[in-house]
Amino acid sequence: MVKKRLVRGQFDMKLFGFVLLCILLFWVSPHPTGTQDLNGVCYELSRDGNLYTFHGSFRTFSDRDCLLNILYDFDHLTKFVTYPNAFSLLQKADNWYDFCCTYRVLLSENKLVYRKTLKKEERKVTFEMIAGRQNIKLIPEVLSSSGYFEILPEKDGHQVVYLHQDRLSPSFSRDIYLYLAKKEAVKFLQELKNYVERQCY
Repeated sequence: MVKKRLVRGQFDMKLFGFVLLCILLFWVSPHPTGTQDLNGVCYELSRDGNLYTFHGSFRTFSDRDCLLNILYDFDHLTKFVTYPNAFSLLQKADNWYDFCCTYRVLLSENKLVYRKTLKKEERKVTFEMIAGRQNIKLIPEVLSSSGYFEILPEKDGHQVVYLHQDRLSPSFSRDIYLYLAKKEAVKFLQELKNYVERQCY
């Protein structure tokens, strides 16, 4: 009897997750709408086949070296990023390190391993996915993922540019995933901007 209840409970949770995804699929419209500005953060999401690009930027009066340190250092990353759900540092060298991000959406869990590289002379920090694992195909599988942060000097301060590209597998929930990813990317840039202002001024 207990076993039947447990099985039924697991089925109910999966059914609930599926119904929730269907509701979001019909009510959410995440398609690109051009460049937008929110509280000093400019951003745009574009699509080319199964390649999705998020491009964002903000301006700051912060020092270049302070900015590079925040954009690269793993300890800073964990202080202002709220999503993914978990981070772990795997290995580290002089100008690069590998870290794991864990994303959870309903019953699905995605673990992505990235290599982050500091290119100080170019005022740039790059990142690229080198491994990935997904337990349930409720959300699209990330086939490749890469991007960079770049610091562009301006007359009064700097512009921080962020570019992130993901190539996703076909999935009925892809639009939902993109809607959530876009929200989190914008939130990430806003949190980064606020953190920079607290740390570098």
